[in-house]
Amino acid sequence: MPALLELANIGVSLDGKPILRGIDIEVTPGQFVVVMGPSGVGKTTLLRLIGGLIAPDAGARRLDARAAIVFQDPRLLPWQSALDNAGLGLRAEGLSRRAARDRAASILTRLNLSAADQTKRPAALSGGMRQRVALARALVLEPRLLLLDEPFSALDTALRQNLQDLLRGIIEAEGLSAVLVTHDPLEAVRLADRIIVLSGVPATIAADILHARPARAATEAYRAAADLMALPAVAAAFATPLTPSAAAPAPSLKRNPGEPPEDYFHCRSCGGTILEWSGSPNDDDFAFCKRCGASAGVWGRLCRDAGEPFFEAVARLCRGAVRTLKS
Repeated sequence: MPALLELANIGVSLDGKPILRGIDIEVTPGQFVVVMGPSGVGKTTLLRLIGGLIAPDAGARRLDARAAIVFQDPRLLPWQSALDNAGLGLRAEGLSRRAARDRAASILTRLNLSAADQTKRPAALSGGMRQRVALARALVLEPRLLLLDEPFSALDTALRQNLQDLLRGIIEAEGLSAVLVTHDPLEAVRLADRIIVLSGVPATIAADILHARPARAATEAYRAAADLMALPAVAAAFATPLTPSAAAPAPSLKRNPGEPPEDYFHCRSCGGTILEWSGSPNDDDFAFCKRCGASAGVWGRLCRDAGEPFFEAVARLCRGAVRTLKS
């Protein structure tokens, strides 16, 4: 089956700094590809290149399909209703307001946004509702390739999983292809039938893994996440600092006096001042230093206390979660 997207020996530099090197990727019709890697490795740069927002410095890009992008920030127009925000791209293509609204309403309804909520402006919508609108804005364009830049990372665990299931259902029903970037292995195994892991500076492909079937059930997802993080190439990708320094101590995160115990940390590895959570800071999820990718969160703290490498702690805790869910 001919590929919709081909990247051949891609190299990208930004402001004179090499970001990506030697990237070879093909995406076939109906394939859901997840690109993983620590924060700052170049995942968003790769997605922007695929979408044609930046040009490569080396190599070739071929895209034989219409693509639409869903950003991490919904980027909605505050003076427009949810319905008009979702139909914005159609209006830009010349459709009448009525036609754009009709198509947008159909997609928003499939994404479980009620008719009443469709008339509201973004300020009156929850975070999950705003992400539904952003997703609908891409889907109404009827793309064959959907590009997703961590669109669910700011949502709580239950809502994130609900939207993941909605997204996967629509992609399967419409026969779309998708490329999603994340640093969350649970999200990767729940959505992907292929996982690409980036590592290093500049980033190269450390692993390219095919999944026979995406993980859905909780026990299956935890087990698959544990198996994924235990793979040597994946473990090495997440264990390697993105800003290496011979004088830097081992990655370790501490809470500052007077700060909430679960939310904010300073990173001893690189001096970063705040951590980016991939889920709620109160659940068993991940957090990473925005600058160097050092781990925090419940699992990160436990792996430091036990003296384990991060990926080993993730695998151990995933296996424990599977046992708990079975009991």
